[in-house]
Amino acid sequence: MKINRNEFLDELKLLKMACDPKGSVVGSDCVAIKDDRLHTYSEDMVCVVNRPTNIDLCCVDVGRLFNLVRSMPEELEMVMETDDELLLKADNFGQISLLSNKSHKRPKIKKPVDWHTITTESVVNGIEVALTSCGTDVDMPSLRGIRVSSDHIDGTNGYSWSRAYLDLPHVVEPFSLSRSSANLVAALAPTHVVIGDEWIHWKRDHIHIATYKFASKFPKDLPVFQSDIKSGDISFVLPDLKKLVNLGSVLTNDHSNPWVSFRLEKNNLGVSWAGISGGYNVFYDVEGSGGCANFSVHYSQLKSVFCKSGAVCDVFPTLNCVRLSLGSAVFVCGIQTESSK
Repeated sequence: MKINRNEFLDELKLLKMACDPKGSVVGSDCVAIKDDRLHTYSEDMVCVVNRPTNIDLCCVDVGRLFNLVRSMPEELEMVMETDDELLLKADNFGQISLLSNKSHKRPKIKKPVDWHTITTESVVNGIEVALTSCGTDVDMPSLRGIRVSSDHIDGTNGYSWSRAYLDLPHVVEPFSLSRSSANLVAALAPTHVVIGDEWIHWKRDHIHIATYKFASKFPKDLPVFQSDIKSGDISFVLPDLKKLVNLGSVLTNDHSNPWVSFRLEKNNLGVSWAGISGGYNVFYDVEGSGGCANFSVHYSQLKSVFCKSGAVCDVFPTLNCVRLSLGSAVFVCGIQTESSK
């Protein structure tokens, strides 16, 4: 049976994301091909692709299979000519073999029913926004994921917080997903969901993934998320600061000063940084409330949050934070002021 290489590679990318390349769980570094299905798994993810193969059972390293298929012609075939060898064939190409093993036991998960339609774009955007501030610190495991609620998706690392507002009426109780699970869901761009007691099921066309509910104690909402706080003490529209990120990647390698200074005087914004290797001082005309403010943000926040051109930036000096609003997304990060240093 002929297989389109590019379509197969797209499926294998998702299958790779759901596996554990270290093989921490037996067989989790392999893709199993059985009964016209391909599936991979790890501790908190399962990915199943429905694809006719006419293969009874085969388990091969998913990373190797992906790299081999990538080097094949646009049309190929997969066949098992022996019990322990998978062959990849193509016209005017020859064949490539991969050894198969039988060590593959994916988790037993209750089959989902009553799929609910979701708005793909808002879910993917919400996950991507939340991942902007998703924690990576091994000492704070409860923050190494995103939280999904009925009307928003959150991510925080303890010093910044990202939230996207959306409508997910089927979420009765908030749940969390690990960073890797969230990335897989965003890559799938699902159209339907089923929320189980332990697993969340997502699907698009012939691909179905399941993500385990990540155990986390998410912090309480920040005061700036309260509906009665409409704007900060000072507000302005953020200009395009992407060129400063490029400058910073060159000049901040000395790590002598991780803080970038912002100075707002009426409708003029100055952004500056100085270190051992040099510095910059750049000025912008901005729209805003016309107030004055001086604060500093960590360079990492300049890269992840302050590059949101067109966002409304509300400054809360007494709370030592700023809030950036752009469409359905809200980003909050800590700042240094003269009183907080």
